[in-house]
Amino acid sequence: MSCDPCAHAVQVWHGVKAAFSSLDSAVHQLVSHYLRTHACTEPYIVATERCLAATHPLYQFLRPHFENTLRMNAHVRASTAPLRARSACGLTIALRYCSRADR
Repeated sequence: MSCDPCAHAVQVWHGVKAAFSSLDSAVHQLVSHYLRTHACTEPYIVATERCLAATHPLYQFLRPHFENTLRMNAHVRASTAPLRARSACGLTIALRYCSRADR
């Protein structure tokens, strides 16, 4: 068993890097993918369903593209609800950080 402080520091550093990488990936999936694609298209999907007849050419063109988006959005909202309740502060900080990076 080694008591080398440098070896311990390297192990801690690798753990921190792994945790940050995991969190960075999660924020990317939530912000870049879900919020900027799926969540942004939901109002258009609902408006298309409400306002265009099923026989309208635009409706027929868009329908295959919108097919699973509402179901996926509902699943994401349901699966992240407990997360939002537990770590709303951390998520808020992450979202603020991401919004600053975009400027």
